[in-house]
Amino acid sequence: MPPRIDIFNVPAHGHTNPTLPVVAELVRRGAHVRYFTTPEFRAQIEGLGATFVDIAPLLPPDAVRPDSNLFRLADTLLRATESVVATWLPELRRNPPDVIVHDSLCPWGRTLARLLGVPSVGSITTFVLSPAAALSSPALLGEVAGMWVAGAAARQSFRRVAARLRAQHGVSYRSPLSVLSQMGETNVVYTSPTLQPAADQRSGRFSFVGPSLSNTHRPLDFDLKDGVPLVYVSLGTLRNDAPMFYRACLRAFEHEPVQIVLSVGAAVEVAALGPVPPNVTVRRSVPQLAVLARTSVFVTHGGMNSVHEALAFGVPMLVVPQGSDQRLVGERVRAVGAGLLLSARRVTPNLLGERVRRLLSDSRYREASARVGAEALSLGGAARAAKVILACGLAKSVD
Repeated sequence: MPPRIDIFNVPAHGHTNPTLPVVAELVRRGAHVRYFTTPEFRAQIEGLGATFVDIAPLLPPDAVRPDSNLFRLADTLLRATESVVATWLPELRRNPPDVIVHDSLCPWGRTLARLLGVPSVGSITTFVLSPAAALSSPALLGEVAGMWVAGAAARQSFRRVAARLRAQHGVSYRSPLSVLSQMGETNVVYTSPTLQPAADQRSGRFSFVGPSLSNTHRPLDFDLKDGVPLVYVSLGTLRNDAPMFYRACLRAFEHEPVQIVLSVGAAVEVAALGPVPPNVTVRRSVPQLAVLARTSVFVTHGGMNSVHEALAFGVPMLVVPQGSDQRLVGERVRAVGAGLLLSARRVTPNLLGERVRRLLSDSRYREASARVGAEALSLGGAARAAKVILACGLAKSVD
C-alpha cells in the first residue's frame, strides 16, 4: 500500500509555500497526502494531487493573522491545539497515517503524532531556534524581554490551556517559547548550515535540505528596461501595511539612475503614497521569482522564503526586518556577506539610498549571495525533503 502522510500547518504563506513542492514530490512518488490547513490554500493543494482538509473552524480567530508578540502567539497556538486535537484524535486513532509532518509552529500536529505513536517529521521553514541561536542575537533577546512584560495575560491563558491538555491527554507544554519550536523525531530544515545560527550544535535529527522552490514562474505583467539596475522592494505578505516605509522608498530612489518595482500588498492605498516617480512601478503583488531574475538589489523584510529566493538568483539584499525572527535572518544575511541590515526604526530616504548604492557598487555582496545560494540549492530541496519523509514511513512499516 502507498504510504499515507498527513501534513499539519499554520495558515501562513511563508510556512506553506516551501511545503507545496514537497507535496508534489510525495504525490509523484506514490504517497497519499492529506494537508490540514485553511481554504485559501485548497486550490494549490488539490492541484498537486493531495487531499485538502479544512481546519479553519477549529482555529481561534487570532490564528489567521499571527500576533507579533511571541507569548500571545504561543497562547493562540496552544488554544488551537486543544481544539484540533479534540476533534481529530478519535478519527486518527481509528485510521492513523504512516507519518505526520508538522510545521515548527504547529503544536497540534506534534501533539497528535505523540498521542498516536506515529513518526513525526518537523517542517522548519525558518531556523532551528535553539537557545544558542537566540543568544547569537542580543537584539532578539531584548525584544523577547519586552514581549514577556506585554504578554502577561496571554501567559496566564497559556498556563490554563496547558493544564487542560496535561489533564486530558498527558502532554506537557511548560514554556510558551517551546511551543514556537516544535521539533519532530526527524526534521527537514529549508535552509543551509551556512545560514543557520549555531549550526555546529545541530544533531542528526535535522536534515538541511536548502530552499524548496516552486518550478512554476508567473510571467511579468509589466515592462522592465534592459541595462538599468533594478531595485525590487517588498515586505512580504503578512506585515506589509507600511505606507511610511513605501513613501520613504519613493523619495529615496526618485532621482537615482535605477528602476524600482515596489510591491505594497493589499492593505495599502496606492493613491495615499503620493506622487509616484517615473522610474517606479507600484503593484499590489508581483511574480516574485520573475522579478528577482532581473533584480540588482532586493529591499526585503527578511522572510526566509524571500531571502532564499534572492540567494537562488544571487541577488544582494537590504534587509529591513518587520518582526523578531526576521531580525535574526537579516543578521545572518549580513554575516555571510550577502547583504546589509537596516532597522525599520532607522529608515529614512537618505539611509535607504546610501545602503542600496553600496550594494549596487560593491560586487562582493552579489558574489556572496550567489555563493551561499548555490550551496543551499545543492542540498536537494523538495526532492530530498520528500525522501526524508518517506524514509520515516518505511521505517514504521518495517517495525
